[in-house]
Amino acid sequence: MLAALLSMHGHQLRQAYHGAQGLALLQELAADIVLLDLGMPGLSGYDVAALLRNGPAKCPYLVAYTAWNDADTIHRCRQAGFDSHLTKTAPLHKVLSSLEQALA
Repeated sequence: MLAALLSMHGHQLRQAYHGAQGLALLQELAADIVLLDLGMPGLSGYDVAALLRNGPAKCPYLVAYTAWNDADTIHRCRQAGFDSHLTKTAPLHKVLSSLEQALA
């Protein structure tokens, strides 16, 4: 649903459904922003963020997009290398605002 809404607002995007697929996709394109769920199968969002931050390529702006919003999760996101954290219940205008800030 979020992908459809972001497309309707002019964003070009690609979707991956697990961490390894996302990493492979990022090798094919130059993404400006990556929204990562934390609870993906295989590699978690934390794992993907850490691999991107420690990898040889320029890392895109990383947004943790998750249902988890407790202080420990937010702290772990920062440690893994995320630039920001959004809760999945965030209204669309907040998601769009976050993306605009990342692109600025």
